[in-house]
Amino acid sequence: MSTYRADLALSQTFQRLSGDLVPLGHSVFLDQTWCAEGTSAGALTGVNDIIDSKYRVLSLLGEGGMGSVYRVRHLLLNKEMALKTFRRASLSPDVWQRFQREAQTIARLTHLNIVQVFDFGIAEGNKPYYTMALLEGESLAERIKRQKRLSLREALPVFDAVAGALSHAHKLGIVHRDVKPANIFLDHNDAKREIVKVVDFGLAKLATVTADDSQGREQQAATDAGLVFGSPLYMSPEQANGKAIDARTDIYSYGCTLFEALTGEPPFVGDNAFATIQMHLFEEVPRLSARCPEAAFPPAMENVIARLLAKESQERYQSFDQVQADLSRIELLLDGRISRTSNKPLPVLAESEADLAADFAQTGSFTADIADCEGHDQNRAFTRPRQLVTGPILLSAWSCFVLLFLLLLNWPGTCKWLESLGSLSGGEKTSPASDATTGGAAPVAYRYVTSDDLGRRRFTFPVNAKIGYLSWVTASGWHKPVAAEGTILVPANARVTLDVSDDLNNRPQLLAGFAAEDIFGVTLNTETTWNPKLFDGVVTYLPTVSALTINSSNFDRRFIDQLNRFKNLCSLDLDDSNVNGADLLHFARLRKLIHLNIGGMKNASLVIQALKGNQEMVDIHISDCELDDDDMQALSTYPNLRMLNLNRSSITLKGLRALSKSPQLCMLSVSPGPLRASIIGVLASFKKLRCLHVDTYGWSDGDKNRLKKTLPPGCLIFESGPSFSSGYRRMFK
Repeated sequence: MSTYRADLALSQTFQRLSGDLVPLGHSVFLDQTWCAEGTSAGALTGVNDIIDSKYRVLSLLGEGGMGSVYRVRHLLLNKEMALKTFRRASLSPDVWQRFQREAQTIARLTHLNIVQVFDFGIAEGNKPYYTMALLEGESLAERIKRQKRLSLREALPVFDAVAGALSHAHKLGIVHRDVKPANIFLDHNDAKREIVKVVDFGLAKLATVTADDSQGREQQAATDAGLVFGSPLYMSPEQANGKAIDARTDIYSYGCTLFEALTGEPPFVGDNAFATIQMHLFEEVPRLSARCPEAAFPPAMENVIARLLAKESQERYQSFDQVQADLSRIELLLDGRISRTSNKPLPVLAESEADLAADFAQTGSFTADIADCEGHDQNRAFTRPRQLVTGPILLSAWSCFVLLFLLLLNWPGTCKWLESLGSLSGGEKTSPASDATTGGAAPVAYRYVTSDDLGRRRFTFPVNAKIGYLSWVTASGWHKPVAAEGTILVPANARVTLDVSDDLNNRPQLLAGFAAEDIFGVTLNTETTWNPKLFDGVVTYLPTVSALTINSSNFDRRFIDQLNRFKNLCSLDLDDSNVNGADLLHFARLRKLIHLNIGGMKNASLVIQALKGNQEMVDIHISDCELDDDDMQALSTYPNLRMLNLNRSSITLKGLRALSKSPQLCMLSVSPGPLRASIIGVLASFKKLRCLHVDTYGWSDGDKNRLKKTLPPGCLIFESGPSFSSGYRRMFK
């Protein structure tokens, strides 16, 4: 067992790339010279030296080309820490200010699976340093070297923890830039369990920018185009090309690391660093089974790796939350809690009945995507919302998720709807159009959408105009969002959703290029930059959309009149808006809606009561609301209600008994709260329930087994803790 030295615990393959094979043990690699721990052929600081008048050096833990890591003791606190210094000849005021800003940002990282940074400063000799928690254990690189590889069961919890840590960092705007096995540490300080720690966030790059760099301030940007930083074995294509990077670079490097953990070697290994980079840029992603055939990886795992390692960043997962969701599904597969009845690979955007239910358990929301909004009585299809993060933009797409479930139910009209769409292929994106005009102050002079010879819709967008993202759903599934730029080909009968860019706040007239039939749904994710002018632009140029999602707390009663200008809405999502239930009663199409999300709405009871007996509503999301027994009774009168989300909303046993009389309810998400397992007897009366997502906090194993026996045969059950927002933890049948 070794002490933390993440920079030096490199994989065997990386050492081979460097030209020297270095055993790790308790020795470190230093300028092609052997050096026992605690000594150095050229250390920046000696044992017992004092750094910055605060830290006494106890030993050298490791040393590399950029600096050294020491075990130190804080003189005042008498606490041992790890201290990392960087080699520098000089440190300009600008570089110091940048170091200070980024170090302060990194110090904000407070996650169980991220090594804690305590302090930073400038040591003697003008060397920047920072101190962090002292870890005892081994790096993932060392474990891979020792074990050759990790089993899938062993790797999943490790990489789930890493994904959670990086997700936390990304939400704070911090990109790691150098994810690799050497920077994942398996800490043994806790005698009861092994804790995964992600180490070495960003400061290494920060400290290696030269003070006299001729590019000046531009070169000192937090994430720079033109600056290559990272390890060749784990470097993303955009990183290798010196392009600007974002969180998706970490996702690619994470994929390389996961691949190495499962097979014992990275996906791309060339004869030298340059050859390896070329492989990242141009070679096809290898299959896990090709590298390690004896492991028998499930097809779902192959799909996850393929998406993690996509050459184009927009083709990868867009957030680590998505990665964690798919890793959870694979864990369910391994445990036999999701059964597969065919050899068809489980797709990354899963489409089995169990996975559709899992998405319900995770999001608590079902969104209707209607083939014919006005005449939908026997001709309905449903989709699930999926969310992607690309930079600062939160994407919410209408994705196809309940079709298989409806087929299982043999719901009339489903097959007819599928036949009407025919065998449609997915859309494809081609190179940007060079003859498109740029958007300006005046409305665009041409339509964005035309048809090609195959009957597909061709979306051609203005050059340099950031309109947003397109996603669409067909009978064959949901297509992930793509940037609305260049030319995009979409199947003729696909339902297209536009996630509007905040860049249109000052140029809403760019929406004029769409015709009424071009866009089915619109999403406005404008929490911090809400602009009434943009909403007015959507109302003006896209008044015939059928689905509208507004994720903004700035949307309030002032905009209800504008909402009434949408004449075809059948799906409305106002989660966490500031619209009051009394305000929403003034929405003219309220009783025409098929899907409604009023999560967190004050006076939601007024809306529920106003819809009493409504025959249109199929899916309603009422999380985080104050509800009473009368509201449950009113919901039971919705004759076609099939999906209901009551996450974190108040309920009673009497209210649940009233709700059990709902004639078609088959999917329910509920938080029992203090009622806990006492709801089991009442849930037995939900005779048509096919999927239940329930908070089982405080339940015994006996309670869970009793619930399983109580519900209708074949009902899928998902449990989660007090907060459903973190998704489900376990499913049992």
